[in-house]
Amino acid sequence: ISNILISFVIGPIIVLGIIIGIFNNIFYLGNIENILLDIIFRISNFISRLSFSKIYVSTPNLIYVIFYYIFLLLIIYKRKYVKLWIKFIIVFIFFSNIWCFITNEFTIYFIDVGQGDCTLIKTKTNKTILIDGGEGNSEKFDEGKNTVMPYLLDRGITKLDYIIVSHFDSDHVGGLLTVIEELNVDKIVISKQGEICDNFEKFINLVEEKKIEIIVANKGDYLWIDKNVYINFLWPDNSNLIKENILNNNSIVCKLYYKNFSMLFTGDIEDIAENRLLKEYKNNLRVLSSTILKVAHHGSRTSTLEELLKVIHPNIALIGVGKNNKFNHPNDEIIERLKEIDTQICRTDLDGEIKIIVYENGKIFLYKKMN
Repeated sequence: ISNILISFVIGPIIVLGIIIGIFNNIFYLGNIENILLDIIFRISNFISRLSFSKIYVSTPNLIYVIFYYIFLLLIIYKRKYVKLWIKFIIVFIFFSNIWCFITNEFTIYFIDVGQGDCTLIKTKTNKTILIDGGEGNSEKFDEGKNTVMPYLLDRGITKLDYIIVSHFDSDHVGGLLTVIEELNVDKIVISKQGEICDNFEKFINLVEEKKIEIIVANKGDYLWIDKNVYINFLWPDNSNLIKENILNNNSIVCKLYYKNFSMLFTGDIEDIAENRLLKEYKNNLRVLSSTILKVAHHGSRTSTLEELLKVIHPNIALIGVGKNNKFNHPNDEIIERLKEIDTQICRTDLDGEIKIIVYENGKIFLYKKMN
């Protein structure tokens, strides 16, 4: 839309620019040029604020691309077969979509966002949940704009059913701000805030502007995603928040269930919160046991207590961590603890994207991008 509107002033701007370049002492032409350029900027800025001005299109399936070019070639060289091919393509697309739906599996994508966390979950019924979104600080690399958004579009996702913000440190929520700004999001789950930070204020302003429903999770809450998938929120305790390192230790800890499979997300909780979890669920430690563990705080030595790890006893541990990060995450002692209980360790600095497909019979397929 903006291209159409500014096309009327582009011509004069080019002509005046050439004239000014040749006769750079013609002062009043420069003023006119500046006015026209200002018109372009104002039109562009106004249009960009309109909700319908930008449409994201997901990456098309390779088969669709092939048929598209075949169709173009037929139009050029074999026009008499075009109608027949149109019918064939329509039927093919219809049945391929049905086939994709039938063969769809419960999938978890542990996205490589450097020194941060980001997990995409896609159910068999195409429900989508995004947990955290990596760094988004304007002074650093914006993972939301440069990694998460292209990643979602490449997997055909232009709408999210749920976003879960574990806590409001920038390496978890920063990238989500771009996603919330650009995509349609149905609901967002957060925890009670014991401390209001800049990231939270930016988040609230954006969510209010976009009119997105917010769910404040508390221990004991359940969130049903579809018939076979639900999330149990185990932490924080909104009536008794931890005061020490208040953002990290009151991160959302939740357990994702799909039939016999489960995955425990731990945000950035540290040993004080982990001890509280052990105390809270001492009469039902099975609630902490999980097939996969998202290791807390990027494998920091202040997290992943040995006692808690023995209770969880995961088959697979996922660690979101950046290459050569200044924190030296993950800590060697944490890695050794995981190895001692025969847990398979996957980390984004070494493995890149980690994709996990969970089949209905409980079998798991693990794919590492860098393998």
